[in-house]
Amino acid sequence: MSKISDKYYLGLDKKYNFQNKNENIKTDFIYVLNRCLQMFKYHNLPSTIPQKELETQLLCGGYTGIVKIGENLYSNYCGLGGENDIYDKPTMAIYTIPKVIFNAENVNGDSFDKQLKIDKETVIIDNDSSRIGLSPLIYKYCNLLTETNITLYMSLINKRVQTIISATDDRTKESAEQFLKKLIDGDLSVISENQMWSSLKLSPNATSKDGDGINDIYELYKSVKADLFRELGLASYDDTKKERITQAELELNTDTLYPLVDDMLDSRRKGLEKVNAMFGTDIEVELNSSWDYRAFNGKSIHDKDLDAPKDDEEINEDEVPEKEEEKPSEEEKEKPAEEEKSEESEDKKDDE
Repeated sequence: MSKISDKYYLGLDKKYNFQNKNENIKTDFIYVLNRCLQMFKYHNLPSTIPQKELETQLLCGGYTGIVKIGENLYSNYCGLGGENDIYDKPTMAIYTIPKVIFNAENVNGDSFDKQLKIDKETVIIDNDSSRIGLSPLIYKYCNLLTETNITLYMSLINKRVQTIISATDDRTKESAEQFLKKLIDGDLSVISENQMWSSLKLSPNATSKDGDGINDIYELYKSVKADLFRELGLASYDDTKKERITQAELELNTDTLYPLVDDMLDSRRKGLEKVNAMFGTDIEVELNSSWDYRAFNGKSIHDKDLDAPKDDEEINEDEVPEKEEEKPSEEEKEKPAEEEKSEESEDKKDDE
C-alpha cells in the first residue's frame, strides 16, 4: 500500500489564494455548514439514517423525504409533484435513486424509482416553513466575506508602497531598481548621475497615508461575519467602540436570534411526528451545542411561568415554606416606650 504524503494528509497542499473567489466562497460555505450541522441533536434515529446525511439534505436542499425500502427507513432527496391540494401543495414525492443495495427487496442493486403519496406512503421533513434551506443565506454572506477579504488584502499590499517611482527611460528604470535592491539588502547607495535624477519622478502614495482605511475594512469584515452568525442564531457582538453593553442592548440583540432557529426546530418536530406515526418510530430532536444554551430549549424565553405548576398538577403543602412572623423593628420597639413615658408625664401633671 502506497504511503500518502503528509502534505495531503494535513491539507497543506490547499493554499489560500485571495484571487480564487469561487474556491474561497466554497471553502467558507463548508466551514459555516460544518457549524450548522451541530445545530440539532437527534434521539432514536435508525441506523440507516445518519444524522449528518439527514441534516445536510435539510440544510442544503430545504427538505428531505423519509421512505421505507424493505424493512429499513432512509432519507433521500425527492421531487415534489402530483396534483396539488387545496393549499397548492404537492401531493406526490418522486424518488429516483440510481443504485441501491439493501438487505431486503433490492438485493441486486436495482434502482429505486417510485412515486409515493405524501403523508400516506412517505413523509416530507422540512428544514423551514418555506423549504428554502440555508444555502442562499450562507452563500450571500460568504460572497460578502470573500469580497471584503480581497479588499483588505489589496489594502495591505498597497500599504507597503509609501512612494510610487516612475522613470522616463529604461536606463533610469534599471538604476532605480538597483537602488531599491541595495536598500532591501541593507547596502547604502547614492545616485551620482544628474541625468538619472532628472529622469526620475517620485509621487507619494495617497492610500498609504490613509491609516483609517484598513481599520474600516476590517470592521466591515467583522460586522458581516457577526451578521451571518446572528442570522444562524448565534450571538455575536461586533460593536468594538463600546466598552460596555447595556441590558436593553443585550436583550434586543438576543431577541433577533431565535425566530429562524425556532422555525427550523418546529419544522423538524412536525415532520418527525408524522414519521413516528406512520412508521412506528420514536425519533426526537432538540437544539444542540451553542444553540442549546438559550433558555428552555426551544420554548419562549419570555414565558416566565414555565417553572410554575400546571392546572392539573398538585402542590405538596409540606414543601411550601411557612411564612415567618415579622419581627418588630427597633423603631417599633422604641415607640411603645416613648408612649409610656408621655403618659406618665401627663399623669404627674394631673396630680399636681
